[in-house]
Amino acid sequence: MEQGGSCEEIRELNELVRQVIRMAGQNVYPRWMDIKAACKYTSMSKNTLMQYIKDDCIYAKRLKGKWYIDRESIDNLMLQDPVKVHLSRLRFVR
Repeated sequence: MEQGGSCEEIRELNELVRQVIRMAGQNVYPRWMDIKAACKYTSMSKNTLMQYIKDDCIYAKRLKGKWYIDRESIDNLMLQDPVKVHLSRLRFVR
């Protein structure tokens, strides 16, 4: 029975692991984000996020005049809010 892989396979695997770690590091968001980071995370405007906060759809706290938004509440909102297609907005081409 062969133990492990060839040196070339091990090098390729090591490089793949390095790439995954680099990619993961670029997209890691903390549990509590300021409004700027939350906008980047959601690709939403500040006004949209503030409306979700006002409507109690996203959990946020204001400390010393700065908003901190809970990333998990954003994730929960996105999971429960299905995309809806409004038939009245569709245009049919003949």
